[in-house]
Amino acid sequence: MAQWGARNPRTPKDYQGTRARAGAAIHYPALSSDSALEGPALGAPLSRVLVVDDEPDIRFVVRLGLEAAGLFAAVAGSAAEALTVAEAFGPQLILLDVEMPGIDGLATLEMLRRQPGGRAARVAFLTARADPGAVRALRQANVVEVLVKPIDPLRLGDLLRELWRREGGEG
Repeated sequence: MAQWGARNPRTPKDYQGTRARAGAAIHYPALSSDSALEGPALGAPLSRVLVVDDEPDIRFVVRLGLEAAGLFAAVAGSAAEALTVAEAFGPQLILLDVEMPGIDGLATLEMLRRQPGGRAARVAFLTARADPGAVRALRQANVVEVLVKPIDPLRLGDLLRELWRREGGEG
């Protein structure tokens, strides 16, 4: 859960709903009716991150790390769920696992880019494959970065803000 105060000026009233995932509640900040369709503004500070990974433990730990860094995080465990959550949540950045059962990360990325909620979002892949050839191949998909697991959830918020700045957004 995001902390209230200096790091996060929102209050609990800013949340419009919750959904249960992996034994914890996901809190979605309230969206204006058009914000998910307009896509994220690059000039704005990073605040909304969608984490897509088939492993519940990874989703949980990454979400906690992002929320501890003052970011709003939503999670999805499959391509189908990612499409639904992206449309409702309007993420600015999507952390997308490459190797998921059924529909993999590359196919999920293509589907996300075809829908309003994911079209304008920047994407960083998460992968367990650290070999340089695989990383180079993934970068060909026009993503902002390829992050190799394991990742440090306590440093992830700062890393994503740096990627966001590199792409032209505010920290």
